[in-house]
Amino acid sequence: MTKANRFPGGLKQWALPLCALGALVLANCSPSDRAGNVFQDRFTDGSGQGPEMVVLPSGSFIMGSPSSEAGRNAEHESPQRTVEIGYRLAVGRYEVTVDEYRAFVTETGRSASGGCWTWDGSDIGETESASWQWPGFVQSGNHPVTCVSWDDALAYVEWLNRKTGLVVSPYRYRLLSEAEWEYAARAGSTTAFSFGDDESQLGAHAWFEDNSNFSTQPVGGKRPNGFGLYDMHGNVWEWVEDCGNESHAGAPTDGSARTTGDCSNRVLRGGSWVNLPQFLRSANRIGVTPGGRGSSLGFRLARTLPESSSSAGAAQGGLGSDNNTTVSDPCASARADWPDIERATDRAVVQAYRTRLPEACTTQIDLADTRLSALQPSPPPASVPSSAIGAAGGVGSDVSAEAQSRIGEVFRDRFTTGSGQGPEMVVLQPGSFTMGSPASEPGRALDEGPQLTVQVEDRLAVGRYEVTFAEWDACVAAGGCNGYRPDDRGWGRDDRPVIRVSWNDALAYADWLNQSTGLTGSAHRYRLLSEAEWEYAARAGTTTAYSFGEDAGQLGAHAWFAENSNESTQPVGGRRPNAFGLYDMHGNVQEWVEDCWNDSHSGVPTDGSAQTKGDCSIRVFRGGSWFSGPLILRSSNRNRGAPSTQSNVIGFRLARTLPESSSSAGAAQGGLGSDNNTAVSDPCASARADWPDIERATDRAVVQAYRTRLPEACTTQIDLADARLSALQPSPPPAPVPSSARSAATEQRHQPSPLRAQRQQPSPVRVEKYIELDPLFFYPIYVLRVRGITDDVELLSIVVDRGSCTLSRGGSALSVYMPATEPNFPISLQFGRSIDFIVRNPSNQFSECDFIEVEVETTNGSWTANW
Repeated sequence: MTKANRFPGGLKQWALPLCALGALVLANCSPSDRAGNVFQDRFTDGSGQGPEMVVLPSGSFIMGSPSSEAGRNAEHESPQRTVEIGYRLAVGRYEVTVDEYRAFVTETGRSASGGCWTWDGSDIGETESASWQWPGFVQSGNHPVTCVSWDDALAYVEWLNRKTGLVVSPYRYRLLSEAEWEYAARAGSTTAFSFGDDESQLGAHAWFEDNSNFSTQPVGGKRPNGFGLYDMHGNVWEWVEDCGNESHAGAPTDGSARTTGDCSNRVLRGGSWVNLPQFLRSANRIGVTPGGRGSSLGFRLARTLPESSSSAGAAQGGLGSDNNTTVSDPCASARADWPDIERATDRAVVQAYRTRLPEACTTQIDLADTRLSALQPSPPPASVPSSAIGAAGGVGSDVSAEAQSRIGEVFRDRFTTGSGQGPEMVVLQPGSFTMGSPASEPGRALDEGPQLTVQVEDRLAVGRYEVTFAEWDACVAAGGCNGYRPDDRGWGRDDRPVIRVSWNDALAYADWLNQSTGLTGSAHRYRLLSEAEWEYAARAGTTTAYSFGEDAGQLGAHAWFAENSNESTQPVGGRRPNAFGLYDMHGNVQEWVEDCWNDSHSGVPTDGSAQTKGDCSIRVFRGGSWFSGPLILRSSNRNRGAPSTQSNVIGFRLARTLPESSSSAGAAQGGLGSDNNTAVSDPCASARADWPDIERATDRAVVQAYRTRLPEACTTQIDLADARLSALQPSPPPAPVPSSARSAATEQRHQPSPLRAQRQQPSPVRVEKYIELDPLFFYPIYVLRVRGITDDVELLSIVVDRGSCTLSRGGSALSVYMPATEPNFPISLQFGRSIDFIVRNPSNQFSECDFIEVEVETTNGSWTANW
């Protein structure tokens, strides 16, 4: 998708009073205007109806943001000017939904091919298989349609006008102009959002990064604005008619669309499920090429109505004609209860609402019930049977009886000098497998094809775990690994996977290990896996997205990733192994492999060896990390980096090709069964079955009971659970649930604020971090939010570091954008205050800067945030 100019937005103000609509005061309105009425146009062939449309009052407002608005971009949101909406306007009550768009596609056959930009919570990419039917997450018919371009939206409009008989009418369906959109979004307000300036209230009004669960949500699930319009903030960005322009200078003031400027770009408004609050402001603007499709892009419609609802107006398809019907809102009263339902912590409270609300209005109940039921214990999944080790190998294996008997065995090579040993290695079964992903796999990228059959014929031993800090530090202590001691970022060393090691560093470790075990020069020495061997080992006989199946919801039991890692690596072996007995093939750290980078699998060796052709200035890494979302952890997912890249998300594991026989000839070559290695068992095998229960436990006594039963070496999960539960200490038990759910929720709202209680004693400044998807360029924007929890603390500096991309408060490779109202340090932090600092790369060159560390220094201490 071609990228266009970015239009971050700001705030606008209304100038003139308006006629009565709810709490608004509207000027010069008569009863015939029917402001606030909702209608649907019937299709002329009787097959359906158009979207629900709300009649807006006429009026004027000031478009653009004042200089005082937090997050404002002065260049793009100015100059402010008065715009008059002097005509009767109807606007879609909701964004166009999946069901509404499906009816159009079914009848017209419009193609969804061409892919769509998708975002999985940690990475963004153009996904060939994504479309409005599958934008990377599950949708129902009443979700807003997404992965639709501006061109797609116009095609839908044309079809809808044919269906409703409005093709040549001046009152036909169309996209809103940018001015109309902001008028509709503001609904009479002069604040950053339609409900005020306090972004902490967004959760009741919008689906955005904090509450969306990284997907769209059903339309109408949040509170409407003062005009009765839903999701004007968030859920999906909405295409409008206008051509792209850097500012409002020269824009029409009569509400019409701007048809001059850069018409190779079109404007989007409103923010989406993946955005932070500043992108959801009423004034925020971005621009994208008309053919661009993204999983956060959708649209809503408008119609100009006749001045009169008389027979003349009816003849032109006006409100009150025989072609439309009035619509009510059955959930109007129910919406007042939704904030209480969202905050509920007891399923009994949630279910009490279900008995009172209409069936059509239970979206929030279902969401809350799902959220709370996820916290309930469920039986642990069956553990991997021992017979599966080796038995799940690839097809077509031709292994001797002696070799077969060794499959699944774990060994360690002893050092020829000293008392050390190499990593634990698992013997895999030779076999064949299909490399790459099928076109139907959600999240699939083009570089994962074409699929091809690969035969792994050699007897292969693969590291049971990723190489750990303890193993790396032993290398450094012995004078190897070039003396390089990577930083552990304060997360811990020992049995955590080593990080910040490049492809070159990994080779240095393998060289030292071969010297230590006497395998230098041997055909059976330690090495990195080839990319084919890695995927063979990761799949462990499966053909699904993950080694355990297709359901990403099961990842928590098998992988450390963005949802459960606590934003750091975790000790190796803490999740379930795959059927080959290998741990952390999904997540924890991504793993360097031997191969040169190629954009596809075309020409890859089919014998399991590494690809040595292509761009060898770039090397491949596999497996996803503690930082990644589910799609990145799929067995077929691929990534790349320069051989010198050192990152907090990349480590490695090793492989060895074994001799065909474990006889004396094999032993002489350092094969399995030689005097140079020892068999290893898994002392925690039985303990791992208990770990899911330990992780779900909500009582420390339950957790501690496990400690008396498990071997000391197997208590990683107990320590993690104990730390998690101890952090939740002690608040008074909640009041019992009263018979009335409404009164229970009211009592809950009146509980003392935890933040207010914290004010009584000093506590550290809180530093929160977010990854925001740049809605135009589709690359990450890193947002650092510094919150002042204690009074009288000063923010002294912010330093951004990523290797060669080091800067302090700005630079050409990366830029740190300070709040416009706070351009200089020091900045005073007061109780409850927050300041956002945005780190982005204006030239979109993140090849050297794909991992960022930000150090924040205050008079109360220093904090480091990593992405």
